[in-house]
Amino acid sequence: MSVISDNIRRLREREGIEQLELAERLGISNKTISSWECGRTEPRMGMIERIADALGCTKADIIEPETVTYMFKETPYTKRMLAYFEKINQLSPKAREAIFDQIDYQLHKEGKDEG
Repeated sequence: MSVISDNIRRLREREGIEQLELAERLGISNKTISSWECGRTEPRMGMIERIADALGCTKADIIEPETVTYMFKETPYTKRMLAYFEKINQLSPKAREAIFDQIDYQLHKEGKDEG
């Protein structure tokens, strides 16, 4: 599989939609979606832009490898935090926002939200 095929599948699943629904949004067959996700073919750049619009992401989210960049020291919690980042990234945008709101609330409550 390729970066693009992995990203299309991951982003589609994150949005909680089936291949058929994405195909309908794009006006193509679900077999085409399947072919992309299996890495047999790749969409052209114009279609990548349409996919990004349909999935509520950027073109870079589709064509670039998924990465997590962090700027904190290695601690006993580093691996655990990175595991949570990966799990949060798999959630729907609404669920991610709820988590971010909870973090903001906790930081505010502890007086650590000044930045």
